[in-house]
Formats: sequence, C-alpha cells, structure tokens
Amino acid sequence: MVRIENLVTKGVPDVHCCYQGKYTWLELKIASGNYVYFQSSQIAFMAEVIKHKENMKVLMRKKELIYVINPKVIINSCKTEQKNDKVQIEIKNLSSASIWGQPWRWDEIIKEIYSL
Repeated sequence: MVRIENLVTKGVPDVHCCYQGKYTWLELKIASGNYVYFQSSQIAFMAEVIKHKENMKVLMRKKELIYVINPKVIINSCKTEQKNDKVQIEIKNLSSASIWGQPWRWDEIIKEIYSL
C-alpha cells in the first residue's frame, strides 16, 4: 500500500494498493451523521476508473462499522446538490455496500477491496 499525497492533481484516491498481483485504488472516508462527503474531483476520478475498467473501492468507517463501497454505487447516489465542490451522499443510499461490524474480519474485507 502506498499513501498518495498529491497536491497537484485533485481527486486522486488516498492509497494505491497491490496484493497478490491485484491493484486497486482506495479512497478512505470517515462518515459523520447520516452523510459522507466527496469532492466533485473524486467523483470524476471514480468515473474515469469505471470507464477504463480499473479497480477502485471506498473504505469508509462509521462508528463501529466498516463499509467497502464500489464507486458505481457512489456515482449512482450522487443526486444531491453540490455545495463548495462537495458532494453529499446519504449513508442509507449505500445499502448495497459490503458492511462489517466488529470484530472486523479483515480477511473478508481485503478480498472485497481487491474484487472487481
């Protein structure tokens, strides 16, 4: 895993990962309240990932839950208005995500992160 610190190109995910020869981009999020927020440039990056058939996931934590979310789910949930370059998504709209409670089963979470 390589943490990406990119001040030049907006929207690039937080981590680039390789595990057993499989690559993926990973966007890290912490949800507060009933919403999770993305920059519009992050949504644009997700659209490019889908277009070019690359792998990407969003790894989100909300209290005691871990979510692994396919970027298609995020893009399909972008129905709310953008404010100040922020896209607000209701967490209830992410029900098709894979969700784990504690104790987290990291072996399952890792498999989901690298699945296409």
